[in-house]
Amino acid sequence: MTSNDDRDFLRQIHPNCINKQGVVASNQFEPRPNDALELSVDASWLTTPEVSFEFYTKSLGLVSAGVWAIPVSTVDSEQDLSWKASPVPESPTRPGNNAHHSIVFPTDDTSHKTLSKRLRNAARKLYSP
Repeated sequence: MTSNDDRDFLRQIHPNCINKQGVVASNQFEPRPNDALELSVDASWLTTPEVSFEFYTKSLGLVSAGVWAIPVSTVDSEQDLSWKASPVPESPTRPGNNAHHSIVFPTDDTSHKTLSKRLRNAARKLYSP
């Protein structure tokens, strides 16, 4: 078994959220209001960055500039964050995703901006087409 120090969460980043210097906007690491305080990611121990990207862009038809890795150890070190497996079952209209996980943010949203900046600062680009 691999320790959490060696694991990453894989996050898709929209191309409009990367500035000319290549810096990703921190809002890409914060759940949107309709996401029930959960940031969608894939687990690196269950998929690869390339497969995650292909699933997101081809199977789901969404846009991504590439895949950024958030170390699991970073999430674990944040007292206000937790994570959980949240596999998406296959349905008649959508393929399943067993690698899907969620980073869970606190119900008090006053810390969301700070937490998303910490995740962004810890993240590194792993894959782009």
